[in-house]
Amino acid sequence: TGGKDQNFLSQVINGASKLAPGIPGGGV
Repeated sequence: TGGKDQNFLSQVINGASKLAPGIPGGGV
């Protein structure tokens, strides 16, 4: 995986963490 993939996944996780703060690496 390249930097773009990691960045994309990071944004997805970051966005998901806002809906579910319990997700590791994001949220509160």
